[in-house]
Amino acid sequence: MAVSDLLTWNKRQEKGNQRKKEINYLE
Repeated sequence: MAVSDLLTWNKRQEKGNQRKKEINYLE
């Protein structure tokens, strides 16, 4: 894996975690 791939993957994970937090907060 290239470093850039890891960075984009990390960003994607962070977005997913933020969405989960928002969903939990809304519920």
